[in-house]
Amino acid sequence: MILQLSRCQLDLWFATPATFATRLMCRTGSKEHNIWLCQRAKRLGMKWNPYEGVYSAGVWSQWPSNGEDYYAGGTLVPCNTEEEIYKVLGLPHIAPEHRELAWLTTHFGA
Repeated sequence: MILQLSRCQLDLWFATPATFATRLMCRTGSKEHNIWLCQRAKRLGMKWNPYEGVYSAGVWSQWPSNGEDYYAGGTLVPCNTEEEIYKVLGLPHIAPEHRELAWLTTHFGA
């Protein structure tokens, strides 16, 4: 939900215990970091949905009508912490201050 105030914009994010870690990770990462995580998950045959978490055991396919990729099936991998999400994606924990494309490129060849 986005609430427009007269002098500033305030984003309110609601989470359950099951979605807290992924939503926190999404909001503390740069846009490029989040895209990088989505691409990494896809290379591993998974999907990272920043609002729900990591899905595995599904299949990537393309829509015949427009060629866009989509992820079918799969199950949500329970992750209660950012560290667990990174682990599922085969990564060490990346601190929020390093969630920028330049740092990722230097350390992971992104």
